[in-house]
Amino acid sequence: MKKMILRKFNIRVFDAKYKSSTDLANGNAAETTQQRTAANISQPVLTDVASAPFNISANTAIIGDGSSADQTMYILDATTPVTITYTKGEPATAAGMDIANNAIKVGQFTTDGTGKTAAAGGTGKVVTTIIPAADVQDAGGNTVYTALKADTTSTTGGAHPRNTYKIKGQLPNQNVTITYNYVPNPAFSTNVKVIYVDQLGNNITDKVATAISATAEPAGAGAVRTFYKEMWQYLHIFMQRLMHFRQVKHRIT
Repeated sequence: MKKMILRKFNIRVFDAKYKSSTDLANGNAAETTQQRTAANISQPVLTDVASAPFNISANTAIIGDGSSADQTMYILDATTPVTITYTKGEPATAAGMDIANNAIKVGQFTTDGTGKTAAAGGTGKVVTTIIPAADVQDAGGNTVYTALKADTTSTTGGAHPRNTYKIKGQLPNQNVTITYNYVPNPAFSTNVKVIYVDQLGNNITDKVATAISATAEPAGAGAVRTFYKEMWQYLHIFMQRLMHFRQVKHRIT
């Protein structure tokens, strides 16, 4: 008796950073896209990707691990936090008939890669040998296949949990790409150090700070869009005055 060997298929995981949610919604290219080798899967068809040791979820190095309330520079896009794409194209989003009058069910793929019915402009035929991108039930209503999807309830845990959109479901009989989409966090702020110089290269930071009435840098977080003097500026001013005093003293003596 021959041993049945199930063919393996792959899931590749990417982190994509966009300039804005609008860019993502409009289909514009991401500013950066990085593949995550540690999260990739190469397993037999029907493998439960939510089980150990697999863990396909948002990158905590980007969104934070939930241990701190500090805001991160990027967050997951609110509308499309994760995208699941298939090598066979787009799955059908509506039931109907293909160009050969064969029934297309939601989640099935077509030979033209659009997943569209003939009425919607599709030019392909339904592919019945590919597992649909939708849950499949048998005649008794029992689920025999669970499609890949993001778990909207999964989090990092910790005192300040972040949604991770962990992928759950079973591996289909085609390769899949999972892309987590990040956009700039409007609540993120950071300190920027600025040194002012004149056209001759002389440091005039202390003069600018005095002109704009900049106050001393607070020990904790300061106000957004506010200039502060750093302690080194006070030291710089003190040293300037000390050097001037020594020069004057030297001239006198």
